[in-house]
Amino acid sequence: EIAEVEVHGEGFVPRGSYLSQLVELPDPVNFGQLTFKASRIGDNPDASHAGGSVTVQMRNGSDETPLEYYQIVDLETGAEQVVTQDEYDAAPTEERGSIRPDLTNWSPWTEPIFADVDSVYSARLELPGPRPFFQYRLAFEGTATDGVQVDSLAITNSPALAAQAVAEV
Repeated sequence: EIAEVEVHGEGFVPRGSYLSQLVELPDPVNFGQLTFKASRIGDNPDASHAGGSVTVQMRNGSDETPLEYYQIVDLETGAEQVVTQDEYDAAPTEERGSIRPDLTNWSPWTEPIFADVDSVYSARLELPGPRPFFQYRLAFEGTATDGVQVDSLAITNSPALAAQAVAEV
């Protein structure tokens, strides 16, 4: 459980983002709803024409590495093989290959949930499961006088229905 997160700065930044750390649950779960409350902030938070918005997305995974790291094993052909992040970091710069999302063990990001007015937003999560890891990200846009803040964010989950299933045909 994350109790509170606050990010502060000085000046005006028209865009900002927050990427959570990986959250590991004690057991794999199925994810249900993502719900958050957004509020307008700024000079005139009640104005319907005011600028500012936030989008929220989430993904889940079965391991603690949402990225795949590749090392170049043949410099002439550029052939790559998957390695751990530590092996990638230890490799000489010319042998470091690409870094790609791990689409085998991690889901892609959900469709963004867009918020631009004071309200509670909720969406059913279409994520594979059960899985023990998840991550969320927020993308903020605003003007010098108006913006949107996320007051709360909740993700519902339920335990796996069965530890394993066996079938016979």
